[in-house]
Amino acid sequence: KPYEPTAHIPFYSKSDGDITMSLHPKSDKATVLKSWKTAANKGLNYAEYDLTFNAQQQATLQKMLENEGDKTKLKKADNGKLYLPKGEYVVLLKKGSSEEEMVLTVE
Repeated sequence: KPYEPTAHIPFYSKSDGDITMSLHPKSDKATVLKSWKTAANKGLNYAEYDLTFNAQQQATLQKMLENEGDKTKLKKADNGKLYLPKGEYVVLLKKGSSEEEMVLTVE
C-alpha cells in the first residue's frame, strides 16, 4: 500500500458543530485550493488533512509556482491524487461568523 501523507491541524472550538476549512496559497488567499467540513467538539480538536488539493486548481497553482521561480511540475501521484508541493499555505477555519487562520508548512 502506498504511503499517503496526512497532517493533523489543531484548532480550538468554543462549541460543538461543523467547521468549514479551506486551504489557500500563502501568497494568494483569494484562491481556494481545497475546502472541506469537519465536526468539532467544544475544546481542542485535530482535523486530519491528506495534503491534497482540487484538480481544478492544478493550472492555477502551477502558474503561481512558476511566477515564484519554482520549477516543480505538479502531477498526479500513482494513486490519482494531487499533493501539495513544498511551501507555506494558509488554512482558514470558519464557524458561523467566527474565522481563524493558521499557516500550514509542507516540507
